Amino acid sequence: MIPINYHQLYYFWTIAKRGSFKAGAETLLLAVSTLSLQMTQLEKSFKVRLLNRARKGTSLTPEGRVVYEYCERIFSEGETLAALIQGGTHTVPTFLRLGIQDSLSAWIGLRIMDFVEHLGADIRVSVFGGLQTELQERLRQHALDVVVTNFDYSLFLGQEFASRLVVKIPISFVGAPQFKRRIKRFPGDIGQVPLLVRTTENPIRRSVDAYLSQHRVVPRIEAEVENPLLIRLLALQGRGVAVVDTLTVNDDLKARRLVKLHSHPTGLEEYVWLLYNARPRPNQNLERAMNGLIKDFQIKY
Repeated sequence: MIPINYHQLYYFWTIAKRGSFKAGAETLLLAVSTLSLQMTQLEKSFKVRLLNRARKGTSLTPEGRVVYEYCERIFSEGETLAALIQGGTHTVPTFLRLGIQDSLSAWIGLRIMDFVEHLGADIRVSVFGGLQTELQERLRQHALDVVVTNFDYSLFLGQEFASRLVVKIPISFVGAPQFKRRIKRFPGDIGQVPLLVRTTENPIRRSVDAYLSQHRVVPRIEAEVENPLLIRLLALQGRGVAVVDTLTVNDDLKARRLVKLHSHPTGLEEYVWLLYNARPRPNQNLERAMNGLIKDFQIKY
C-alpha cells in the first residue's frame, strides 16, 4: 500500500484548483519552492507525474486527473463536514456542483436547482457562474459535476465526458409597447429602432446577424450585453428592442410589459446543453441526482 501524505494531497488539490504553483502558494501561504518540493515528493511516492509544469501555469496529466477527482471528493466532503459539525448538525447532505454560463437565462439555473433539490431532502446544489472557458476548465478538472451552456464542447474535454441537449428556446424581438407602433413590417422595419443584442462572441448574436443580413436589414445597435437579465431591464426601460430568449421575458410578455414585434416565430433558437462527466460516482446520492437530472430534466416556457 502506498503511504499517502494527505498534506501533500491537499497541496496538490489547491495547486490544481488555482491553476499554478504561484496561485497555490498564495492560497496556502507557503513558498513556491516549498510547494514544488512537496509535489516532487508526492509524485515520487505515486511513481507517476501528476502535474505538467509550464510558464503559463499547470495542467493535469491523465494520472493527475484521477488523483484530482479523488481529492475533490475527499476535501470537498471534509469542508462540508466541518461546516455541518460547526453548525451543530450531523446530517451530511449531498452537494451537486452546478456550473451555469453567465450568458444564459437565470431561470434555467433556478429550475435546475428546484428539480435537483426535489429529488430528495439530502440533495443540495452549489452553483458556480462563469464564462464558457472558465466552466469548461473547471468541468475538465472535475471541480464541477455538470455545466449548463449554449455550446456543446464535450468532445473537446475527452471521452469520459458527455452532453445532452435540454431545450431549444425561441429567440424573439421584444420591446416596450410603444415600439409596436413603429414596426409595421417585420423584419424590414427593425433597422429603424435601436437593438439590444448579445456580444459578437455569442452564438445567438451570430444567428441574429445572419438573420438580419438575409433580410437585408442594417441594424442600429444600442447595446451589446451578455447578461439576458440586463437586456430585459433595458427593454423594460424603453431603451431599445431586445433580441432575447423567450424564457427570460416570458412573464413580461404575459403581463404586456413587453410585446413581441413579430406575429410568427423567427426561427431563431438558443440551444441549451448539459455537459457532464459520464463516469459513475461512488456517492450514491450524487449518482442518483445526476441520473435524474440528465435523463428527466426538462424546461417548459
